[in-house]
Amino acid sequence: MAENESKKMEEMCLLQILDKLGQGSKLLWIVFVVSITTSLVNGLHSMSYVFIAEIPGHWCSIPQLQKPNWSAKQIKNISQADECHIYNFNYQDLANLKYEDTEKYVKEMKFNASVVPCT
Repeated sequence: MAENESKKMEEMCLLQILDKLGQGSKLLWIVFVVSITTSLVNGLHSMSYVFIAEIPGHWCSIPQLQKPNWSAKQIKNISQADECHIYNFNYQDLANLKYEDTEKYVKEMKFNASVVPCT
């Protein structure tokens, strides 16, 4: 029975301590600030994967081919050798043709065309 009273007394003391901590003591604020600080740093660390995990795809812009209002996919089909190189065509002349005619011309000339880096 004395052991049972001892446990009740410990529970009462623990509840009193928790009530005191819940009233906004200095210790509670210290624990809160430390927890928030580590959580923010961890969040920033997790966000870094968004920026360093994947290299975004890119392609060379050719302003002459944007004037005929072709889609980005059509422009890539006509001009792009790979992500950093384009075929050395006269794109001003190609822009004056219909897309189908331009595509036919490029298919015929692609093997003879030189490749230049994007500027």
